[in-house]
Amino acid sequence: MADKKCPRCGLWNTESAMRCDCGYDFTSNTVQESYSAQPSLSFDELKQRGRKRMIFGALWFVGGLIVTATTYAAASGGGTYVITYGAIIYGIVLFIQGVLDYNKS
Repeated sequence: MADKKCPRCGLWNTESAMRCDCGYDFTSNTVQESYSAQPSLSFDELKQRGRKRMIFGALWFVGGLIVTATTYAAASGGGTYVITYGAIIYGIVLFIQGVLDYNKS
């Protein structure tokens, strides 16, 4: 069984493929909408997703700071404490993604 190469994008497809991932239709030799294309979000959906990401980012950031501050205060007599880098950095990244999404709309 031989594979066939898409003339539009160069992707190799199985012989039984009717359509390439890029949208090229092998039977009609035309380009249709790609199956793998992500539907674009409306402005309201983008703004809502941005707001949600900012809230969760702030919660992760503040939660990481609280855990860090609490364990640091408990270890003031010379014990060990935890610095939650992961939660703090994740919160910052998520918050920035939210700001970018919110400003796209």
